[in-house]
Order: sequence, then C-alpha cells, then structure tokens
Amino acid sequence: MLFLWDKPAAKIGFQPVLAADKRAYDLSYAEKDHTAYTSARRFLQWINYDYSVTRVFEVNWDDKTGIVEVHIPKEYMDKDKRPKNKTASQGGDL
Repeated sequence: MLFLWDKPAAKIGFQPVLAADKRAYDLSYAEKDHTAYTSARRFLQWINYDYSVTRVFEVNWDDKTGIVEVHIPKEYMDKDKRPKNKTASQGGDL
C-alpha cells in the first residue's frame, strides 16, 4: 500500500502498488476476520498528523486514479514539527 500526501489540499491518499515498490507499506492479513491492516505511524509522523486521539474521517474513492482519499482538517496537523527531508520509505506525493 502506498501512502500519499497532498499538503496544499491536506489530503492523504492510499493506493495499491506492487510489492516491489520500495515506498510501499506492507499489509498484514487476519484470515479469521477477513481483514487487512498496516501501520502508518512513521508516515503520520512525517506529515505531522496528531494521532494521539482516534478519529473517524470520510473517505472518497477516485475511479480515475484508483486512490482512496481522505481530507485531514488542518487543526489536526502541526506545521512546526514537519521534517524538511523525506525518504522513499515515508511515502509519496498525492
């Protein structure tokens, strides 16, 4: 799963990619519950999202790009702490 960040629009995107993509986050599967999950903590730290509180957001599916998009209200972001540099393992731009 590739995590994408559009800072000006304050949107996160999730896009399925091939396992060989070094930017991708691995998915784990729980066969018993028929669910998949991943940990996005490093990505959320990189974009400076305040994940100290669990929140629910509306998601949108973009048929053209095959990306699930989530708008993040700016009050949940801390502009002053965002690192200046990024590495491939931290995601890509949306």
